[in-house]
Amino acid sequence: MIKSVVLLKKRPDLTFETFTDYWRNQHPRVVEQLPGIRRYVQSHILQSIQPRPAPFDGIGEAWFDDEAALHAVRKSEAFTRLIADEANFLDTSVRPALLLKEIVIG
Repeated sequence: MIKSVVLLKKRPDLTFETFTDYWRNQHPRVVEQLPGIRRYVQSHILQSIQPRPAPFDGIGEAWFDDEAALHAVRKSEAFTRLIADEANFLDTSVRPALLLKEIVIG
């Protein structure tokens, strides 16, 4: 299983509430169109209890069966739409990402 993990930062002109509302309710419609996606998870920062301002507002995770599936999705029109949709709620100049092989222990 290959996992894409992306650290997300909201657009500076959006409130945190507007950002999380769009990410939770609109963006999944675009993600679900990705061919071969097996799982999609959003982790939203708990802004109210952060001990200090966090450098990111959340983490997006997408799972794919293997590297071939990940390469195929990146060549798809659905991926082009996904990248375009991110401009609606993300600061796209800041988007650190990791491509990981998940190893389950236990």
